[in-house]
Amino acid sequence: MKKLIFTIFIMFILVMFFVSCGWKVEIVDPREPEESESELLISKEEKTEEESENSKQENSEPETKEPEEEKTFPPLSGDYVLLETSGQTIYQVLEFEDKFIVYYGEGNIAAFDVETGEKIYEYFLADVNEMFAFDMVKNDYKEGFDFSVSMWDRIVYLSSENPEKIEIVFLPEDIAKTVYQKSESYSIYEDKIIWISKEGIQIGDITGENRKILIPTGDILNRIKPIAEKAYDELYFVDDGEPCVFYEVSFICGGEKVVVTSTSDKTFVYWSAALYDIESGEFEWAYNYNEMVNSDYPFADKYVAVGKKWINAETGNYKNFKCWPRSANGTDFFRTGWQNTGFELYHGDFENIEENGKLLLKTDREGADAYIDGITENYVLVHVYEGEEGWDVIARYK
Repeated sequence: MKKLIFTIFIMFILVMFFVSCGWKVEIVDPREPEESESELLISKEEKTEEESENSKQENSEPETKEPEEEKTFPPLSGDYVLLETSGQTIYQVLEFEDKFIVYYGEGNIAAFDVETGEKIYEYFLADVNEMFAFDMVKNDYKEGFDFSVSMWDRIVYLSSENPEKIEIVFLPEDIAKTVYQKSESYSIYEDKIIWISKEGIQIGDITGENRKILIPTGDILNRIKPIAEKAYDELYFVDDGEPCVFYEVSFICGGEKVVVTSTSDKTFVYWSAALYDIESGEFEWAYNYNEMVNSDYPFADKYVAVGKKWINAETGNYKNFKCWPRSANGTDFFRTGWQNTGFELYHGDFENIEENGKLLLKTDREGADAYIDGITENYVLVHVYEGEEGWDVIARYK
């Protein structure tokens, strides 16, 4: 008993000693988390500020943003449909019964309804090298496909009805390697291919079989020069001693003939376009011209444009224009004009296009301009632009 009293007395003395030294003894309830008074004070202040800020936001008016300036289409007069294009660069176009097929320079294929302009589908040719695409044509040689895109090393067969249907036919490796050096240097017709090589223009099956040299490079000057001089004698056909090179080649007239553009190597001092008959093995006509532009063909499978000259490949007859018209079939022609109030698009034929023809489209807004981006059997595709904004429209001309 005496020991217990003594122990309690000693403990009392020690507690009083610690208190006198400034030590604080706190009893902590284990059921509550530890939190200092200062921390509680900060928490209350933060909460008060947060509630105050929320109250301000609730009472204040909502922040108003400046409305984005809408893209306004210049007013157009005429019969046209505005296409829901994506703003990419249009490279080539094809017309089918109820749709308009567009091949973008970026490699996308898109289809649009010809009546409403709405986009039906769009997809990217992920398995092809779009940087070397140079032609898109209607092609029903393969069953189930109705058009094709030509690449430097392959031909891609596609369906306008089913965008998921794709068949790729690779060119033989040696042909692809040769074609890689030159753009627009081969053409296909059904299962046949003609291409430009160092030896000249060759022809064979798409598989690479049954090939032969159709037009040797060394013969081009001797065979084309006399015809070109006779047919187009107002220009001087320059022979600078350089070997001739072929610049572009294409089947024409149902695959029975070949049209080629040639020029002199390195110096490019002359240009000429010529028509070659496969069966007879002879050139039928050739025209020399002095514009530093390539000839354009084929239109309606029988017309060749050489500068301002339009030649009927079947007959060799031609017409010279004063202006630079555009055509898809050799009978309907188009040209754009510019006025202070905007642009004008005219449609005509051989006779009246020189006098502008019939006004097809017109804008009445100063600063708006346009150019022809493609011509199909019944429509002309026009890119209308104003500053950095642009739109694509199709106008029916038939």
